[in-house]
Amino acid sequence: MQPSRHVADASEFLSWLKSSRSGDVCTYFRGNLAKTRQQLLRGGGKRASIRREEVDTLASTAMDYSDRGLVHLLQRRGLNSDGRRRMDYLAVRASSRRAQA
Repeated sequence: MQPSRHVADASEFLSWLKSSRSGDVCTYFRGNLAKTRQQLLRGGGKRASIRREEVDTLASTAMDYSDRGLVHLLQRRGLNSDGRRRMDYLAVRASSRRAQA
């Protein structure tokens, strides 16, 4: 699999999607997505609320475009710089003939 571009939010994801070609890959989250969403729900304060909204919006956007057949969503195990395990959440651009807009 080719190297991937990392996107930080839904806006960057949509920008990547518009310019990508079949087989292009982007990483839309690093870590444990479900755990992060859960921790942000429990966390308080405005900052946690904003971050939760960003994470939810990005994950929901990726799922929406997967449901439309424009991307395939994958998970890949990786290592942090300190050697700890992490998950990379990837979107792979689908071929245009299979996409449902």
